Amino acid sequence: RELNQIVAATKGDFVFFWNPGFQPNNQSWLYELLQHAQFSEIGAVSPIVLNKKRNSFILR
Repeated sequence: RELNQIVAATKGDFVFFWNPGFQPNNQSWLYELLQHAQFSEIGAVSPIVLNKKRNSFILR
């Protein structure tokens, strides 16, 4: 399914996607996700910072 379908069908308060191999080159994907969430009235999307030492994401 598409990302927006998964988020829209979520019954919880938060949705967290994690891919240990994901290494973004820039943050333009985050800006696009934030814009999509605001336009679709999904709520809030928290900025994500990649912690390369632990290979995980930190939600801010």
